[in-house]
Amino acid sequence: MRVIFERISKKVSEQDLINFMQPVLDGHFYQESGQLEAVKIMRWRNESLEVVRYYGLVVIPSDKVAKRIIRKLNNKILKDRRVTVRKYYLRSWRNDPRINSTKFNDALENKREKDRRELNLEEKKYKSKQKIMITGDKSFYRSL
Repeated sequence: MRVIFERISKKVSEQDLINFMQPVLDGHFYQESGQLEAVKIMRWRNESLEVVRYYGLVVIPSDKVAKRIIRKLNNKILKDRRVTVRKYYLRSWRNDPRINSTKFNDALENKREKDRRELNLEEKKYKSKQKIMITGDKSFYRSL
């Protein structure tokens, strides 16, 4: 399952995001411990409004662990900012009901005035050579 961390500070690195999730990833005797597949920091920039937002995108193989992360870390503070944590949905124009509808429906067609999807997301690049250690059932190392 993909999990998105919204409204994160621009000072947050991938390692900060991993450290923020680590207490929830570590399982207890009645909870399974989790592991991460991928962690990315994404930047969305609207040049016309001169607005920049940062998002953290995390891929977690276990749905139970992902739901636990969403439940426990939503509205918590990360680097002096309260972050929103939720499930990330992959959407495309192919599964838009306004386009794929066989019969015309005015209410569905005019539901939105414009598309709310945020385009122009780009990955934030880091130049450090530090190693990221992620613990869980199987420990592994990943270099940036």
